[in-house]
Amino acid sequence: MYFIDREHQWHYRKLLNDRADDVSCECRPLIYLLAVPPIWQVWNLHYRQEFANPIDWALQSEEFPLLSLAHSLLIEVGISLYNGALISLGEGVQVWDERLYRVFLQALELRRSPVFAEMVKFSHHPQVKSAD
Repeated sequence: MYFIDREHQWHYRKLLNDRADDVSCECRPLIYLLAVPPIWQVWNLHYRQEFANPIDWALQSEEFPLLSLAHSLLIEVGISLYNGALISLGEGVQVWDERLYRVFLQALELRRSPVFAEMVKFSHHPQVKSAD
């Protein structure tokens, strides 16, 4: 499974463990995208008091002014994969660098997968595939 870095994987595993009762194939891509470090950091620093978790923040917010366009579009992709909201991918494909594009592709794979293939447990020392 592709992660930008260890922090991305750590946040992903934490969110999965926090939502162990509901880790549906619709929810996993949103969790994965919200775990991207700049997205997680904006929620953690600016919205944690208002929203108990980044999933609630993403689903209840209409826009994400503290994030770059590239990261805002990733959240929109996650919401679309979660609830079927219509989005246009054209802008994302133009603004995502190689790493964010790979994150987008991984989110699609998570949504396609009928089986939760990557059995994860929270760990302070996750193993990460190189982003290069």
